Amino acid sequence: MSPKSRGRKPKTTKRRHDGRRPAAQPESPTAGLLREVARELRGAAPLDAELLVSALLHDLSEQSGADSPGSAPGDPVLDLVTALGTIRSPEVLGLLRCIGLLGSPQQRALADRTARRLDTAGVAAPPWARDLGAVRPVRAWRSRDVFGDASTVAVEFERAGHRHALVVLVDHTSGGIAADAFVTDDPDELRADQDDDTAGPLDVLEDVDLADAQALLAAAFAATDADSRAEVGEDYGPTHGLALARLRTLPPGPPVTGAELLDEQAVATVTAEFLASAEAAALRGGPGVERIARLVVGSTAVRSPDGRVGTGPGRLTRLVLDRLPEEDLDDDEVAVVPDVVVAWARVAGRWADLPPEAADELVAAAEDLGTALRTASGDLTGEAGEELVASYAGDLLEDGDLDPRDLAEAVLRRVFAVPRSPGRTGNDDLAHLDPGDPDDRHLLVVAEHPEYGAAIADPSIGTVDGVDPRLHVALHEVVTNQLWDDDPPEAWQAARRLLAAGADRHDVLHELMRVAAEFLRQALHDQQPADVEAYRRALDSLGAPPARPRRGAR
Repeated sequence: MSPKSRGRKPKTTKRRHDGRRPAAQPESPTAGLLREVARELRGAAPLDAELLVSALLHDLSEQSGADSPGSAPGDPVLDLVTALGTIRSPEVLGLLRCIGLLGSPQQRALADRTARRLDTAGVAAPPWARDLGAVRPVRAWRSRDVFGDASTVAVEFERAGHRHALVVLVDHTSGGIAADAFVTDDPDELRADQDDDTAGPLDVLEDVDLADAQALLAAAFAATDADSRAEVGEDYGPTHGLALARLRTLPPGPPVTGAELLDEQAVATVTAEFLASAEAAALRGGPGVERIARLVVGSTAVRSPDGRVGTGPGRLTRLVLDRLPEEDLDDDEVAVVPDVVVAWARVAGRWADLPPEAADELVAAAEDLGTALRTASGDLTGEAGEELVASYAGDLLEDGDLDPRDLAEAVLRRVFAVPRSPGRTGNDDLAHLDPGDPDDRHLLVVAEHPEYGAAIADPSIGTVDGVDPRLHVALHEVVTNQLWDDDPPEAWQAARRLLAAGADRHDVLHELMRVAAEFLRQALHDQQPADVEAYRRALDSLGAPPARPRRGAR
């Protein structure tokens, strides 16, 4: 498990008056904030203090509605620094020195001037503040996938004998933005975890020159700050000020030269070569193929610095979830999307000279996306397409920590659990139900059992053909929710094995329901919580090959 951010935000303390004495004058927001921050900073380590102040600057920026710290008129940080200049205490001086390192240029300049006035007045800085500026970069490295979808850049720093690392996730499928950032105080554990994670053929771990790391990260943060719609993780904002401060300690590097999307002329050339390939032979001449091929190539093809053209699972997923729903596609064009995406994955893997395992992974991701699209009735057009994206992946896209390659699998899993269905259930049009909403998901599950409709509506009806309809639908809903949330993950793993063995969706769901029913029955019989680990083992056994007998066993 990778080390996590050590940042802490100030807590809000609630106070009340007991009514037996006249109420005290209301405390100003600034005074209350200073009291709380001073308490948090008292006895803090330098890194903890920086993380706390970085988060504070982010919170104040959020309250002001500024796009970035210090960018709005009436900057609350500047107001805070001005108020700090009237308070003579070690913690206030330490806070000013932190702002002088972590704030925007205007905030840093005012904080530095204010801190010098307190110094002149004889205020002593707290012990943790004395080494704030003594940060020295030590080394940098990067882990990346072979497709060029994402990379993680880590820079290790040393200060007064203590080491820490800034870690930044860069999402190259979204314009090279810094999708998340955090700080760890155990760089060795981080590097060991990444060594384990990149042991296979799909990922690479490499050392990076400090100047190159500066160029990579500066470009990534600039891309995020320039994109108001950038999707970032929860640690990005609170770590932003500290991250930029660390970048200022690195030597400046040359401009970043990475893989680039193709220009219009190159898209036309590559599309023609793709459609002329053996992998696309079955597509040639079909209605809608040429336009979809051009959209796929134009949205996902990238040229690496060595001139090779390729793509990655993350770019294909972005195409399906972000780009295609915005296009006005007719039925013929929608129908060919899955086949074009799979054929393009095969060609791109060959052109990029990917290792065999990586090429197989790229094609598998494309096939998963195709299966998800077909199961979802292939409706990617207009408002319905936007609803599809929001329903099946809206919450996932908010998670900046999600590997882009995992997104296609998650969409497939959810569409398998709750496919879009035509028709009606009661007064509800199924096409307008949102599978991401638990109540609508319940209605969609009920709609899959029209034979039990009357019995579900009338509690006086008992079994139907020997089946308790309410219990059956309840078990179906339990399994559906497990698959939707991927909890436990063994449920979807079992489903994939059963599907690969030739079982259809109906049979797979019934196998999962059978295992769930057995463990629920046992828990009710024993009046004990269900044995979760035993349940996971039972799911692991579904669709698994028979165990080989040990030598000498009978």
